[in-house]
Amino acid sequence: MFPLLLLLCAAAFLGLAHGKPAPITPRPAAKSNSFRRPEFRDNLTLEEFLAEVSRRRAMTSSALYRRDVVGDESRNSDAVNAALQDLHLFCQGFQGGTHAVGGSCYSSFKTKTRVKCELPVIGDTGAKSRFGQCPQGKVCNTMSAYNFRGIYSNFPTCVEVAKVDRKEQKTDANPNPGYSGEYYASGRPSSPGTGYYHFQMASYDATGDLAPYGYFTSPGGHHGLARTWSCFDCPFGLVKIHCQVRAIAYAYVLSV
Repeated sequence: MFPLLLLLCAAAFLGLAHGKPAPITPRPAAKSNSFRRPEFRDNLTLEEFLAEVSRRRAMTSSALYRRDVVGDESRNSDAVNAALQDLHLFCQGFQGGTHAVGGSCYSSFKTKTRVKCELPVIGDTGAKSRFGQCPQGKVCNTMSAYNFRGIYSNFPTCVEVAKVDRKEQKTDANPNPGYSGEYYASGRPSSPGTGYYHFQMASYDATGDLAPYGYFTSPGGHHGLARTWSCFDCPFGLVKIHCQVRAIAYAYVLSV
């Protein structure tokens, strides 16, 4: 009985060895994580906005958006150093090897920049001021960052501006009319159609008074009430802005 059982098991094993393998059902493809829902933040500073952009870009590829930095410029986020790169190149147009170490907006119309340029060497070589002009349609605003000496300084940056100065009509649905404006947020041609944008409210005559609140509506219909309003992974398109007083909004737009 026992030898017969062994013989039957061996025959079954040989049959399996020479038979066709069982079909393999392919697994469904993993779902892509490339699509992200838009995310909105209120009252971020420009530096906080750029730091968040850097974090999200690093999740896509840590090798992207890196810049050559000198000294304590490494304390800045990648997106901040990318913004400073234009100022470094501006300085190097006057003297090779120099880096921007700070600056300000120049002229009452905020259309000119004053950039302090210095050689990144040991010892104080003395920063030299260089004056520039913002491109047509842009105005000067400031951002804060570390220069190569580790000093947290203001730097000028030319940005687009949206005027919130169109008087609204009083209606039953809008008994307290204010002012409205629009800005079309757009990316570079190779952009996938989404990006990051940040709006910073300011008084209309740029007197330095406390910035008013703006009521923002994104292209997707999301709303926010804030002095600064940021959108991450947002579709490009028309952003509507409402304010109770005449105002302007500085606009920063970055592609993914």
